[in-house]
Amino acid sequence: MHLHSIKAVNFRIFGDGKTAPKLDWTLRPTLNILVGENDAGKSAIVDAIRHVLWTTSFEATRLQEQDFHVSGVSRATELAISATLKGLDEGQESALLEWLTYEEDGTSTLYLTLHARWVAGNPPKRRARIETEVRCGADGTGPELGAAAREMVRTTYLRPLRDAENELRPGRASRLSQILAAHPDTQDQKHNDFDRGKTGELPTTLVGLMAHAQHHMGKHEVIRAVEESINTHYLDKFAFAGDTLAARIRLATELALNPILERFELTLEPADGVDADARCPRGLGYNNVLFMATELVLLKGSEELALLLIEEPEAHLHPQLQDRVMALLSDTASDANSALQVVMTTHSPSLVAGAPVQAMTLVVKGRTFRLDEASTRLEPSDYAYLRRFLESTRANLFFARGVAIVEGPGEALLLPALAKACGFDLAKHGVSVVNVGDVGLYHYARILQRKDDIEVPVPVACITDFDVVPNEAKGYVPVKGTGNAGVGGNEAPDEDGEDGEDCEANDSDAGRVDENGKKKKKPKKRFFSDYTQDDLKARRETKENRAAGGKTIVCVSEHWTLEYDLAYSGCSELMHMAIGLAVAAKKHEGFLPAENVDAVKAARKTAWEKLKSQCLAPAALASEIYKPLYKKQGSKAVAAQYAAALLESGRYGEGDALLKSLPPYLQRAIGHLMPGSAA
Repeated sequence: MHLHSIKAVNFRIFGDGKTAPKLDWTLRPTLNILVGENDAGKSAIVDAIRHVLWTTSFEATRLQEQDFHVSGVSRATELAISATLKGLDEGQESALLEWLTYEEDGTSTLYLTLHARWVAGNPPKRRARIETEVRCGADGTGPELGAAAREMVRTTYLRPLRDAENELRPGRASRLSQILAAHPDTQDQKHNDFDRGKTGELPTTLVGLMAHAQHHMGKHEVIRAVEESINTHYLDKFAFAGDTLAARIRLATELALNPILERFELTLEPADGVDADARCPRGLGYNNVLFMATELVLLKGSEELALLLIEEPEAHLHPQLQDRVMALLSDTASDANSALQVVMTTHSPSLVAGAPVQAMTLVVKGRTFRLDEASTRLEPSDYAYLRRFLESTRANLFFARGVAIVEGPGEALLLPALAKACGFDLAKHGVSVVNVGDVGLYHYARILQRKDDIEVPVPVACITDFDVVPNEAKGYVPVKGTGNAGVGGNEAPDEDGEDGEDCEANDSDAGRVDENGKKKKKPKKRFFSDYTQDDLKARRETKENRAAGGKTIVCVSEHWTLEYDLAYSGCSELMHMAIGLAVAAKKHEGFLPAENVDAVKAARKTAWEKLKSQCLAPAALASEIYKPLYKKQGSKAVAAQYAAALLESGRYGEGDALLKSLPPYLQRAIGHLMPGSAA
C-alpha cells in the first residue's frame, strides 16, 4: 500500500484554483523528493499528508486558524485535504474492506478526505472552533474511517531540526518505546514467563526477564537492608494499630511491557579506542542518522502503510554523510522487498546531487512539477548524463528563482559581475549561474520544460557560443585539419567545444570519394567566409531551437565566444586589460603578485592607446584582443576574474550605459532573467 496522490484546497499556500493554485500531486511508490526555495509549499505538502493520515508518534496534528488559506484580506472558512492510497495487498484489502472503493479495472483504492470548517466564536459565550471529519469514498462522502483502520494508515514523520538524542532517551511515551512497541516481534513479549519455583531458569520474554531481575535484585543484601530500615524504623511508626504499612523496592512499578520499553534508550557506541561501556556523547549528525535508522527498522516490511515523511534529512550532516543518507534512502525505497515509500523535503544541493532527478518534484509558489520521464522534455540519455554529472554547484538550480546555464568558468564568473555592474544583482534576486561545462548545456536545458507545455515559472537562459571564427582571425586560427597556423603563429589546439562543428548536410564535398574509393570526410566549416548567410541563419536557429521552450531561452553569441563578443562590443578596453593581466599571470605560474599588478595595468593602458589609434574595425580589434586567449597564452577563467574585479571599479562602465554596450545576446539573457532590465 502506498500514497498515490495528495490534494488540498484552501490549505495554507494552496487555494481554490482561482486566486491561488490547488495542491494536486501524484507521488511515486518509492522515493519522492520535494525541492524548491523557502516558502514554496514543501512543508505544507508534508503537513497536508500528516493531517489526513496522522502519524505513528501520536503527536497532535490539530488544524489551526492559520491553516486556512488567505487571499487578499479574506480567509477561507472551509478546507479539504484528500489522500488516495493504492497498491493494497490481500491482507490490507481484507482489513479495510468496508472503506474501499473498487475501480473499473478491478483494483481497490482507499480514498480519504479531511473536511474542516472554521466556526467563528461569540465571546464570551462561545469560543471559535474548527470542526473536522475524515470520510472515505472517491467524492469524500463515504463512511468515517474506523479506529482500527486509522492505525493502518498512519505515517512516520521526522520533523525538521529534530532532537534525535532526546527522542531516543528513556521516558514516558518516548519515541523509542513507541518504535519498540510497534515492532511485530514485540507482541510476544507481554507474557510473564518467570517461574518463582524455578528461579535459576532464565525467562525468554521481556516481562519475564524483568520479573526475574526484580526477584533476584530484591534479595540483594543492600536492597533488603534499605527496605528493612525504611519499614522498621519509619513506616512501622506511622502505622495505626492493626494496620500494616510496608514498602518494597522494585525495578518497575508494574510488570507490564510498556513501562519496560520506556526504560530503554538507544545510544551510539563510543568511538574506536574508547571503553564500550563509557558514556561518550556523539555529534548531532550521527544521532540524527541513528534516529533515521531506527525508524527505518520499523517501517521495513511493515504490514501497514510504510510511508516515511522526513523534512530536511540533511540537518546536522556534513556533505559526505548526506551522500550516504541519500544513497540509503534511495536504495531502501527502491528495494522491492521493503515496500517503503519516502517523501522528503530538502534545501541541500549536496543531498539533491546524489539523488535521481526522476524522483524530484519542483515546488514553485504552491505549484508542483514532477521531473520524471513522463513529465519533462528530457531524453533518457539526459537523465543518465545528469545522474553521473549532477553535482552540488549545479544542483542549486532546483532552488533558484532564475537560472543561467553557461558552458564555462569564464561565463560563470563574468555574467554575475556584468549584471551587477549594470545594476542587476543576480544573487540578490535568487538567480543561479550554473556552469555545465563544454558539452552539458543541452542535457540541462530541458530540465524545466514540460511535455504538457505548462510553463514552470522559473526563467532559464542558456548562454552558448556561436563558434564561427571571424575572417579577421585567420592570421592565427588554422584552417581545420590543415595544420596551417595562419600568419605568424603556431597552430593552437582547438578550444574545448570550439570550432568543431561538422558542416551542414548540403556541403558541396558531401559524397565525394578519394583515389582509393573511400568516402572522403566532409570538411568542417570554421570561418564566416565558409558559410552563406542562409547557413549562418540555419546554424543559429538550430542552436536556439534545440533547447528553447517554455520559460527557457537559448542566447547564442553574435560572433565567436563570450570574450571575443565582449571585445567586439563596447567592452573592448575592459577585455584588453583583463586578458593582458591573465597573460601576465600565466607567466608567473597563474598568480600575478600584487606588486606587479599596477605595472602591468600601466603597460596595458599604453598598449590600449596605441591599439586604439590604429582605428581598427570592430572585428579586427576584437580579433587582436582575443588572440592571446586563443593561443592559450592566458587563462579564460583568470581573465574573467580580472574582468570582474575591474568592473567593480566602475571605470569600465556601469548602469544602463554598460548594459546597452553589452553584446545583444547577453542583454537578452539578463533581460529574461531580470524583468525590467532589457536595454
